[in-house]
Amino acid sequence: MQEIREKLRLLGSERTNGYGPSSIPSPIDNEVTALLMQLAIVSERKFVESQMVERHGLVLLAYAERMASYAVRTNQEEHIVKALLALSVAGKLVYYKESLPVVSLLYRSIQKLGLDPSKLFEKIPSDGDDEFACYLKTFPSRSQEDRSIEAMGFVEGHDSDGFRYIRTW
Repeated sequence: MQEIREKLRLLGSERTNGYGPSSIPSPIDNEVTALLMQLAIVSERKFVESQMVERHGLVLLAYAERMASYAVRTNQEEHIVKALLALSVAGKLVYYKESLPVVSLLYRSIQKLGLDPSKLFEKIPSDGDDEFACYLKTFPSRSQEDRSIEAMGFVEGHDSDGFRYIRTW
């Protein structure tokens, strides 16, 4: 448990400042991925979540946004699944509506990879009745305009490493 506390201390520290726009992948991406693997272990999930604070939620949001781009770069579904898990946890730590723009990025990435958004969104663990879980389940049925990345303040672009969603705000 001390190892988990140390991971959370590092991910909740000032060293994550500037993480969102940094190069993809980064060492912090690897640290968040390792944390998500622990969250995937049912026996550890409640403990890990009980040790997390709002700052962790913000790091998880940034991670999910980054993984939406990385999934397209690498053509790998696994990055979308990790991002959705990160969002499901972040939704408990920050106001759930802060997660909503990232959902549009993941939806677009799923489309770009030729996958079924509804099936992927259903795989995400939730408490069943939380607002984020409800939003996630209904997102694919929104109008194309309402679920577009442009409506959420993003455009498709590139950085020095390749494909990347870029904020317009």
